[in-house]
Amino acid sequence: MRSLIAETYTKSLSNSTVTAKSSGTSVGWNDPQERQYFYETLGLLRSNNIAHYAKSQPEQLTPERILKNDYIIFMNQRVVDEAAQLLPNLPTKYEVWEITDIGEGTRIDRTKKQEYLQAIYDEITSRVDTLLAQNQKSP
Repeated sequence: MRSLIAETYTKSLSNSTVTAKSSGTSVGWNDPQERQYFYETLGLLRSNNIAHYAKSQPEQLTPERILKNDYIIFMNQRVVDEAAQLLPNLPTKYEVWEITDIGEGTRIDRTKKQEYLQAIYDEITSRVDTLLAQNQKSP
């Protein structure tokens, strides 16, 4: 749900001229675990006062959703690898932010889930701010 954070935060910036779209590599809306992750992410967005900018459910990564974009950002290399399996003609121009998800790397202690969620939010919003600042400087 990291891309949902990036999309929602970007939408919340009233001065943003960027349109953000998030997609998941394994969206199973009928999966109770997937729904739980989504609702936990909405809770995080609520606690940061931007949930009203969020979409109502996650969207699966498709060729149509990834093509014709100025920037393609993957949250980490695992997501790149998953996307490449889904889309054999994955565009070669993209950026990888290396944002560790819950259950990956050092974020495996389930008792620290809320702490990890906020840290992920902070990392993503910082990266979005940097990207938008760079975009404003580009001709």
